[in-house]
Amino acid sequence: MPFIEVNGARIRYEEAGSGRPLFLAHGGWTGLEAWDFNFHVLAEKCRVVVYDRRDCGRSTCPPDSSSAEAWVEDLRQLMLSLGVERGFVGGLSYGALTTLELCLAHPEMVQGAILASGTARGIQGDRPGMVPFPNRVADLGQIKTPAVVLTGALDGMFTPAIGEELHKGLVNSTFVLVPSAGHSIQIDQPDMFNRAVLDFLARV
Repeated sequence: MPFIEVNGARIRYEEAGSGRPLFLAHGGWTGLEAWDFNFHVLAEKCRVVVYDRRDCGRSTCPPDSSSAEAWVEDLRQLMLSLGVERGFVGGLSYGALTTLELCLAHPEMVQGAILASGTARGIQGDRPGMVPFPNRVADLGQIKTPAVVLTGALDGMFTPAIGEELHKGLVNSTFVLVPSAGHSIQIDQPDMFNRAVLDFLARV
């Protein structure tokens, strides 16, 4: 798999397919393998790029350099380095929060947003491995980008009520409640996740 130097980090990424670009950011401290059940299916319909976030998987970066701002800038520079000035962007959990921040900081770059297992409330605290994100409940109305919000019916971290709050705060979004899925929707219900993403791309 190729690597690319962006924003002071060495990022591993993988891409496949052609047509409209779709960038997917993983959650937690996993890696691009989190999209194994989705990558090739989605690549049949569009150009898909997945990547290891800095300090995850095989990507490398300076010590203690992870932050919400760094992750957003990594994604922005990754897109530009691959020749994409505007595309579909999405992610799961931390990836959804990163996508939300990109929509606010660089709305011109996001044609559509896929927000899976996300929250508008941000993440606060200083526990080991936690990267804070700001509360964006009051800022959601600024986002005009079309979006789809996916929440697992069994998600105990960002519950369906939190997903609905995110959806209702956005002026141009649809909400998909995924049955029999917890926080990792793309793994628990890959067929439903893939169909929801492709339906969204077809609509926008």
